[in-house]
Amino acid sequence: MDGWPALGLGVMPRDDDVQATPAERARWAAVEASFHDRPVTDLAQAWVEEELRVIEAAEAVKAWADAQGLAALRRLHEAVGMVVQEQADSISMYDDGVLSYAAVVAETTTAAVDEVALATGLPEGQVAARLELALNAEQRFTPLLEALTSGGVNLERSLRIAEAASALDPEVCRAVTLRLLAPITDGSVRSHRSFVRELRRQVAVHTPDPAKARADAVRRRCAYGWLEPDGAGRLTVTGEAGRVTAALDRVDGLARSLRSGGDARTLAQLRSDVALDLLLVGWASPDQVPEAARPTFAGEAPVARVNLVVALTTMLGLDDQPGEIPGHGFVPASVARSIATATGSVWRRLVTDPVEGTALELSTTRYRPTRRMAQQVAALDGICQAPGCTVPADRCDVDHEVGWPSGTTTVRNLKSRHRRHHNHKTRGTWKARPGPGGATRWTTVSGRDYLSHRFRYDDQLSRPVTAVDSEPPPF
Repeated sequence: MDGWPALGLGVMPRDDDVQATPAERARWAAVEASFHDRPVTDLAQAWVEEELRVIEAAEAVKAWADAQGLAALRRLHEAVGMVVQEQADSISMYDDGVLSYAAVVAETTTAAVDEVALATGLPEGQVAARLELALNAEQRFTPLLEALTSGGVNLERSLRIAEAASALDPEVCRAVTLRLLAPITDGSVRSHRSFVRELRRQVAVHTPDPAKARADAVRRRCAYGWLEPDGAGRLTVTGEAGRVTAALDRVDGLARSLRSGGDARTLAQLRSDVALDLLLVGWASPDQVPEAARPTFAGEAPVARVNLVVALTTMLGLDDQPGEIPGHGFVPASVARSIATATGSVWRRLVTDPVEGTALELSTTRYRPTRRMAQQVAALDGICQAPGCTVPADRCDVDHEVGWPSGTTTVRNLKSRHRRHHNHKTRGTWKARPGPGGATRWTTVSGRDYLSHRFRYDDQLSRPVTAVDSEPPPF
């Protein structure tokens, strides 16, 4: 069938012996009919139905494949547990220390998650959610896994159900799952919005202790943010529902007051500016806020701190490399220059190796890492020195690359490691050994090797791609 023109060209094969799918026949007939001013609705509908069945079949195959992946993930977790337990027994034998059962379980879970995340590139949180579903504690997710295997539900919806219903009684969880998997009254699949609404209702109806569930949710409150490539950013704050809604109402009230007072910014822009002003300096544009709505604060406005890494050449306007706010992301050169030249900004010089682009260290042989040594190590590393991790170095543990006393307590032998990966190394789940140029060579539970490098302050990937000739070479 290769070579037949696409839809819109009135050329179709006439040979009845030509093998073609119903969809291809429908397409050819529809095109031919359109050239004779005949209605094509019936034929087009048949074509739509045929392609819709292909899409449904593809989704069912993906669901089945995801079910096989979950089964493999469960078995991988079991195998990792055997390694972790053996390492725990070895540590207790030689160090007279006993790793608790809870620690072994936690290490098994994080090591399994990290292994899969490194191999596939999937986010750790998503792998962890898949693992919880795969482990199927107390058989609470059995109907869900069966439906996934048969193509009756996709992985994304399965993970939503598992997360929302995980705190329910196992029997109730299974019953709620069957309700959510059942088709609606006309026999069709629930739409996404209908599914989300019903999921929330079922959880609300069946939560055994709403007060405890609320307390647990509030205990998990946090604030986090991330940067967009265009120079904007997002801030998310979770907390007690009353406080969140009260804060939103206050921000909205201040924004509306400014808007009614003649401020040219849109209401959406004002909500953003007011919320950030309140967080950064303690008040929202005090010269513009009406007296009745103006908040009062004691003391001076707090100082906000942003750590920004930007090349001197960019600051001098010689190039436009993006700046990096470690742990958050990149900002365009213009934004980096704006942050660095803001009133009160403090610059710290960092000398880098002209070839490697890594920070140069100062020698020291103190027995314990001093604060100055820790700062040097953080400057050298930039981020966690474990594969795939980007936690900022100043939030990591300072770890000996070669364990003390075999390894000395010097800046060259110290690395920044996120507590999670530090534990992998300490417990023997992951092996770490020095690599070339200050790198670390890691061996995970699977026996795979990964190389982590110290932070490159002069990274060629921060420079724009140069234009290349798109014409093919002559032959």
